[in-house]
Amino acid sequence: MTTSDLDKIIAGLIDMEKERLTGWKGPPGAAYNVVSEELCERGLLTRHWSLSEKGLAVRNRIKEQDDGE
Repeated sequence: MTTSDLDKIIAGLIDMEKERLTGWKGPPGAAYNVVSEELCERGLLTRHWSLSEKGLAVRNRIKEQDDGE
């Protein structure tokens, strides 16, 4: 995936989805489950809710962006 592709995916994520990819700090429960299901449907998490290759690439790009700010 190109940086542009990753940036487009990131632009479509809400803050809670970004947090789920980079390290969930919120409480466990319904919100976590809903966010994880959505990311799984987008191919960013596996069916076991671990990061997919695509999810890892997006997470790394988010961290790059955060470090640059």
